[in-house]
Amino acid sequence: MIKLDILGDPTDAWSMIALAALQAALAESGENPFVIEWHPLRRFPKLDPAGAPRHDVLGEALGGREGVAQYDREVMEAATALGLEVNMDRVLHLPNALNALRLIHWAGQEGHQLDMVEALQTAYFRDGADIGDIDTLAAIAATLDMDREAVKRLLSGPADAAELREREAHSRKMGVKAVPTFIVGSHHVLPGAQPPALWLSVIKDIIAETSAPPDGTVH
Repeated sequence: MIKLDILGDPTDAWSMIALAALQAALAESGENPFVIEWHPLRRFPKLDPAGAPRHDVLGEALGGREGVAQYDREVMEAATALGLEVNMDRVLHLPNALNALRLIHWAGQEGHQLDMVEALQTAYFRDGADIGDIDTLAAIAATLDMDREAVKRLLSGPADAAELREREAHSRKMGVKAVPTFIVGSHHVLPGAQPPALWLSVIKDIIAETSAPPDGTVH
């Protein structure tokens, strides 16, 4: 098995597209050579803890209203191609993703990290839920059999927030800039959302390499 680290943000549309593309490739391949772990990498790490209107933040980054509209069209096209249901007209608020990333971290400790990532992305991009809100996050946690009240207590305090900020800062210090970024086998860096075809090629190469007999093996 090969370690696959995903550095991403559950409020970032291309992090959602990237994960869906990977999973589509894994489903088509029928084989999974990866041990997958999600790591924190917010697109807007300096965002106010309360969040901000999404169109304001993205408009500043993308050159105004038309830039946001083009971005949303591209997201919708990519999502539709992957069979994802998204409703960008419902996604009005951009939360600071730290609380959601804390919840992903805790879900990972219970063995369902990627299920939590998907649940958060669905709640945000399909339903327009505020996944920075503690009550909303606790309700999502409960759908994965996590203790709702325990999650609320943890999110109401600073648990693991400093650690996740440090991990994020370390990634940026190491030169990771793109949200999302994939790191295959601790060495090969794939920035951005990659298409299923690329992942199928990677999966095929890994399986061929790991199943090949060592030099000198007698057949």
